[in-house]
Amino acid sequence: MDKMPSYDLYLKKYGHEVNAIAEARYPFILKNLRVDATQDYIGLQQPMLLLLGDKDLNVNIWNTKLVVEKLIDDKQNIQVSIIKNATHGMLDAKHFNEQTPDLLFLLKLTWKQEKAFSAEFYTVLDKWLSRQK
Repeated sequence: MDKMPSYDLYLKKYGHEVNAIAEARYPFILKNLRVDATQDYIGLQQPMLLLLGDKDLNVNIWNTKLVVEKLIDDKQNIQVSIIKNATHGMLDAKHFNEQTPDLLFLLKLTWKQEKAFSAEFYTVLDKWLSRQK
């Protein structure tokens, strides 16, 4: 495997950009840079609901949707849904769209509880689950 660039090297090249990656997040990015889950979808038989938040800061949801839809065939029971105003974890993007949660994030999550999730998340999940009976 190629040697991955150090955070210092990354900073020299991209540190001036507004959306530069934080040092704490950099190892996660390197670890997942070359992950390819496409083979996991081919031939999948069990029902699956793939939820993608339209405000996801971690994943290019449009690319994910396109790739998965090309991989699956009509016989597979896979539903791909894009959830409005949702983060990577289906939380309400208005209040929770950040990549490095802090204490304030956890306090908001504890306070809002189930209301922390995007409203559309529950609707899509309920409909999908009701069809799985």
